Parts: sequence; C-alpha cells; structure tokens
Amino acid sequence: MPNATETLHQALIPIAATVTAIAVLSVAIYAIRWWLRENDGPAASDNELLSEYREMHRRGELSDQEFRIIKGRMAPRISGASESKRNLVEVDKVETEKMEKSALENPLAPRNVPFENSETDVVENDE
Repeated sequence: MPNATETLHQALIPIAATVTAIAVLSVAIYAIRWWLRENDGPAASDNELLSEYREMHRRGELSDQEFRIIKGRMAPRISGASESKRNLVEVDKVETEKMEKSALENPLAPRNVPFENSETDVVENDE
C-alpha cells in the first residue's frame, strides 16, 4: 500500500506538468500576438486618411453628406481633437467656397449628389 508521500508525488507530477504546459502555451500565444502586431506594416495616419477622403470628395466619389460623416467620425481621433476640429471646419469652409465658385463659373459641371439610402428607394415585387 502506498504511503502518503508517494500519493502526494503521484498527484503533484500531473498538476505540475499541467501548470507548466499552460505557462508555455501562454508565452507562445503572447509571442505570436506580438509578432503579428509588429508585422502589420505601417498604418496610414488619420491625417493621411482624411486627405484621401477629401480627394475622393473632390473627385465626386463621395457626396457632401458622406464626407461630412467621415470627417465627423475622424475628428476626435486626430491628435489635438479641438484644434483638428477647428482646422476641419476651416477646410470645410474653403472646400465649400471652392465648390460654390465652381458652380457659378460652370453651372453644367457634375455635382456631388447626396447619398440617399431610404426604404423608399427599394421596390419589392410581391409576385
């Protein structure tokens, strides 16, 4: 019959092995996540993204409403949010003035049409 010391050793070995395996797996997961984060590549800054969206708006790929929504969502993320909001408002005024001036100079030029996504746009066929 095994004594208490042998029983304790028999119970501790599997417990120690399990704890060691969990620790090794935790370190491996941490290392893999760190490696994946490091290899994401350079992300575009919010200012670069906003410039790209502004250019898309200028080309007519984004409507005025879409561009305002994007600007409104990005403004708090840009560093110095209050200063950035002030700058965005100034840029928006300049862009609006340019569009108004362009409309007066060339009334037949294509315009940005606001994006509409309403339930009335969808027609369902009951047949």
